[in-house]
Amino acid sequence: MDIWCALMLSEDKKNIKPEVLRVSKELSGLRLDKYIRYYISGIKQSHLEKIIGSGGIRVNKKKVKPNCILNFNQLVSIPPGLKEQNFETYSKPKFIPLKKDIELIRSSKIYEDENIIALNKPSGLPVQGGTKVHRHIDGLMMNSFDHIQKHYLLHRLDKDTSGLVVIARKNGFRNHIAKQFQNREVEKKYLAVIKGEIIGSLIIDKPIARDRQNRTKMKVDESGREAISEAISLESFGRW
Repeated sequence: MDIWCALMLSEDKKNIKPEVLRVSKELSGLRLDKYIRYYISGIKQSHLEKIIGSGGIRVNKKKVKPNCILNFNQLVSIPPGLKEQNFETYSKPKFIPLKKDIELIRSSKIYEDENIIALNKPSGLPVQGGTKVHRHIDGLMMNSFDHIQKHYLLHRLDKDTSGLVVIARKNGFRNHIAKQFQNREVEKKYLAVIKGEIIGSLIIDKPIARDRQNRTKMKVDESGREAISEAISLESFGRW
């Protein structure tokens, strides 16, 4: 149980009186959670919501929600000693790109004009970041090209897939191309080495969806989206 929740539940037994704050004119109109953060820096939002939700923090002795708007002269009671509690402030570590990554992005550029820049994405490099993923094309763009102040991803490729990634330099052009992707007016071609043998051409007309067992992969699924792929054999190396 949260230490402040436990403290307030046992308040009557220990006769510990809460600290009372009176809302000033300057701070009236604030949400309760923002009002508390004005006095207590570093406290996590999730921690604060637990205290308010348990009734540890009240307005005019009434239990309220974190988004309660405060009025002038209202009384806000908080657990004793909460203001003096030291909360560790957390700041997201800033990612500093390596020189070799910047050189990799620069060397991957194959085309650029006033509207777009096209990169030949290498295998193993994600297009976008995520949980514990700091090294990605989206984050390396502005560090790699000084003349590009803003950029907009138009599509993505899987981390392990190499190929063309087109990035818009203007928001208006991004919207124009995004509609083409949405309307399926963009033709995509992939070159792959596969195990097995394709004789002539092959059309795969099967719906696909994200694999429920492995969210990083896609699989054929009748409940998925329509997907039609045409495969043409360019060269055969015999059976493996």
